[in-house]
Amino acid sequence: MIDGIVQEDVDAYHPGFGKLYKWLLSAYNGRKSDITRRKALTKKAREDREAKIKASEDRTQARATCLEDAEAKFKEDNREGIEAFEKY
Repeated sequence: MIDGIVQEDVDAYHPGFGKLYKWLLSAYNGRKSDITRRKALTKKAREDREAKIKASEDRTQARATCLEDAEAKFKEDNREGIEAFEKY
């Protein structure tokens, strides 16, 4: 809405409006940069969350695999004792 307006033209029309226009431009630019910053932070937070969820899933799967391997190794190492217990 204010793209075609130049600061010097507003100052020439009325000095008070010139100061008001300068304030309006600074408020607009500050708001625009704030929105851009918040969008970037939101995107980064979303990517971090997805990475953490994936890491958690990988950790859970690796833990399950490790437990299965440890159980199989235990059963193999103690096969004789287990068989003796089952006979008892």
